[in-house]
Amino acid sequence: SINDFFEYSVKYSCRTAAGRTSNNKEKINQDCFVVVPCLNGRTYKHFFAVCDGHGIAGQVVSRIIKQEFARGWRGFGIPLWTLMQLLEAINYYFGKVEEALLRDKSLERDIEFSGST
Repeated sequence: SINDFFEYSVKYSCRTAAGRTSNNKEKINQDCFVVVPCLNGRTYKHFFAVCDGHGIAGQVVSRIIKQEFARGWRGFGIPLWTLMQLLEAINYYFGKVEEALLRDKSLERDIEFSGST
């Protein structure tokens, strides 16, 4: 690929803020982001995701998504050259997220109605 002959530099920034209720009472910030630069050691391949938590335990769900995806991309074990391989990896890590959510005892109270988009 022509991209293999070049070194790319990417700059990014992130910002999150807690939501507000109708009476302007500030809520817990349930959002987080995932940044995994240089997939497969390639300076032109990066993974970015925004986790917008909701529900009583939305911040926990967002945190677990971030942990599983950030940890996993670095050691996935196959190169992510094609779109199908990338989709396979995403599906695999969402399975890992589901397993982690079911193991997390702090979520027993509200796992059914909390999430992240």
